[in-house]
Amino acid sequence: INPSTSTLDQVGTISDPSLYVYNGTISPDRLVKGTRHLFGDSAIITFNTSSINAYTAIQMSAVTSGQPASPLTMVQQSTGANVDYTCFEPYAATCRWGDYSGAVPDPGAPILGAKHGAVWMSNQWNLPTIDDNTPVWRTTIWRAQP
Repeated sequence: INPSTSTLDQVGTISDPSLYVYNGTISPDRLVKGTRHLFGDSAIITFNTSSINAYTAIQMSAVTSGQPASPLTMVQQSTGANVDYTCFEPYAATCRWGDYSGAVPDPGAPILGAKHGAVWMSNQWNLPTIDDNTPVWRTTIWRAQP
């Protein structure tokens, strides 16, 4: 969304024919330092993927204005299934997931000679199940550039 005009600069869908894609967060690479306003023509989105045959993974994709989104890029692959106390009654009929996805422009991105800014991202993954009572969720935080 262009904040100056309230119009959509670009619209798209992140998808994969063999994976569920969910828990997405997007941020532009815009940088504001004092009176300098730089970049902002690119964005990065992080999201989770999984399927019946694939443990949850953190992936990301970048987009630059007028270009198609980059292919899905693996950031962190879970090493086991998500099974803990939230998967059973009285908590829920399905396992808890999500609220650990975030993305913000990097306020310290280099200015000189850079074509794009950078984005700090975070998302959730998990280790193998220990038992039905112990959560094994983990969070990865990383910096990415379009």
